[in-house]
Amino acid sequence: MIKISILNFLHSLLDNEVLINKIFIKLHLFKKYIKAHKSLFMITSYYKIPIDTFKIVKNKEIDNCDLKESIVGFIHLITTSYFGECTFDESFGCSIWNVDFDNLTSTNKLRNTITESLVESIVSQEKRLKKVNVEVSIEQEEFKNRGSLNRIKKRVDINVRGVVSRTNEQFSCLERFYIAPLSF
Repeated sequence: MIKISILNFLHSLLDNEVLINKIFIKLHLFKKYIKAHKSLFMITSYYKIPIDTFKIVKNKEIDNCDLKESIVGFIHLITTSYFGECTFDESFGCSIWNVDFDNLTSTNKLRNTITESLVESIVSQEKRLKKVNVEVSIEQEEFKNRGSLNRIKKRVDINVRGVVSRTNEQFSCLERFYIAPLSF
């Protein structure tokens, strides 16, 4: 009687092993199917930034956008955030905030500082973009006031180019800021 129970137990283990092998084979085939049909599983809609929190509270649908618009919004979020602002990731942001009132540094040095910071931040934070290239130009603009004094601000034009990883499409966006003091 004990021999039969042990034999039945061993037989059930063998059956389970066969079952486990079948499961692994099916998972492997499913993984191959997903790779072959990636476009069926792609996310095609993203949340638009800034997110309307009133819609979340009222349990309404949030505004969506496409992939490129989502990348533009995320790059804008990077460029308007200073390092350390996001406590969950202190490396999120860029150095524009560090040079906001810097009137003594040369334009070339400011351009290089901003460019290096943005390339590093975009490459590390925006994984949907590859072959990132950032061009920064800085121009002075005069703003006429109602009174007799005019203000001069530095306009920073940031052109971000790259390739969308998922679709291999060319990507380009332009951000424009005024620094000293910073505004956008």
